[in-house]
Amino acid sequence: MPHPEASFVAPVRRGEVDARGGPASSPAPASVVRRFQAGGQAAGAPHGADGLTVDTLLRGRVTLLQPTRGFRSSLDPVLLAAFVRPPFGRFVDIGCGTGALAFSLAALDGHSSGVGVEIQPRLAALAQAGLGRNTFADRLQVVHADIRFAAGQGTLGRAAFDLVATNPPYRMVSAGVCSPHPERAQANHEVSLTLDEWLDAATALVNPTGRVAVVYPTDRLRELLSGFARRRLTPSRLRLVQPRLDRPASRVLVEARAGVDADNDCTQPPGGLVQEPILVLHEPTGGFTAEARNMLGEPLRSSDDEPPRNASRAADGNDGVDGSRCHES
Repeated sequence: MPHPEASFVAPVRRGEVDARGGPASSPAPASVVRRFQAGGQAAGAPHGADGLTVDTLLRGRVTLLQPTRGFRSSLDPVLLAAFVRPPFGRFVDIGCGTGALAFSLAALDGHSSGVGVEIQPRLAALAQAGLGRNTFADRLQVVHADIRFAAGQGTLGRAAFDLVATNPPYRMVSAGVCSPHPERAQANHEVSLTLDEWLDAATALVNPTGRVAVVYPTDRLRELLSGFARRRLTPSRLRLVQPRLDRPASRVLVEARAGVDADNDCTQPPGGLVQEPILVLHEPTGGFTAEARNMLGEPLRSSDDEPPRNASRAADGNDGVDGSRCHES
């Protein structure tokens, strides 16, 4: 049965959050993520939530609420937000969780506006609660809905968005072991949203000259590109992400254009697709590379500096930016 679209207008119910940031309200965090408030109930959070933390991204420009236990996101949506080039115009984040991608996009382009769509009520509730802590709250809306049924209706009108961005579930239900935690399982595996389903939604939502951007596992890149082709979404930019120089790429950042025939479009570069230099996240010593720090909004460090105390191992799909385990069962 279709999930009714319901736009949250106040923090409600208990929730769960993902973050990739540092101390809330702190001017210069020393690490990418730092716990600002551990345990207890964060002020303004949905009632009934377990212990929450207030975390920030992009050096305090984004504030998120996040549970001390439960699903906590990796760096992937922050990397995607940095990969997509502004202006974003009107954007939608499919499966926004507690807001890492949607909030980052809003912070990176002060002229943009958007919608974050989340099927899980606890995640959507915390996204709304976290939104109120940010300066861009008047430019962003959180919608609790099943995108499979909501795409093309109401706030999520057909062809209404200049940019559709997503950090979708990565794994088919048949691949690997699903987490026994229902919200983790739904976030990480295609329990309620498959590759074809979110691609169908993206195709319905993007306008004829818009873009679709995604961060995805490299071992499913062929499936992703095939899905784009069947919907006349033409990849224009692609970037592989390696955890370290000595490890293979485990993530790929892809941007596609809507309604483009790459063979007949003179505005596309030769071959249609620009494959950008590989992004390496970590130095051999464990700290972030200069480019990764820049994408995460962190100050550059000398090679002699110690790595951030809470540095993540994001693109290998294990640790969250604060060290929590986010993509395992």
